[in-house]
Amino acid sequence: MKKRKWTDEEIESFHQEHGVVSHFFYFNRADTNILVPRKIIGLGRGLTFNWANPITWVVMAGVIGLLIWINLFK
Repeated sequence: MKKRKWTDEEIESFHQEHGVVSHFFYFNRADTNILVPRKIIGLGRGLTFNWANPITWVVMAGVIGLLIWINLFK
């Protein structure tokens, strides 16, 4: 399957096929989206990261690095 951005309907179908765990940790190598929609039980809809996308890991490393830097030099 070629990598491409998935539609909201395709992502919802992926969630239904893979159970509740995929609502918390979305990991889909065929989807190039960084942020994907998800349902939050009791709250409606929200966003989650696609952990199969390398950019997600760069963003999270940057956030963690920034938090460490702020904590060290406050």
